[in-house]
Amino acid sequence: MLKLTRSTVLTLLLVILLFLLGYYGYSSLRSGVSGGKDEPPPSPLAEQGLVPSEFLGLAATLEASKIDTSFFQDPLFRELKDGIALPPSAGPIGRTNPFSPLK
Repeated sequence: MLKLTRSTVLTLLLVILLFLLGYYGYSSLRSGVSGGKDEPPPSPLAEQGLVPSEFLGLAATLEASKIDTSFFQDPLFRELKDGIALPPSAGPIGRTNPFSPLK
């Protein structure tokens, strides 16, 4: 029969407590992520089940994003040059068939 000592009971309670705290933290994070003001209104395609609403939300986020291309006009960017090319290798590198048995 299993003998329950004080340290075994305390360890078991500690593991259960850590599990409950982890579950509570994970569930509170999940509920905080889903509720946002930036969600677009549902699309007719999403209501018909043709397109997942998560995809439409990501598409709306992508459409709303703006890329600042003014750094292409920056003089520091224009001064950048390509690096020098490496010289070709002197001989063949590796084996023609890397999976063939060694000789």
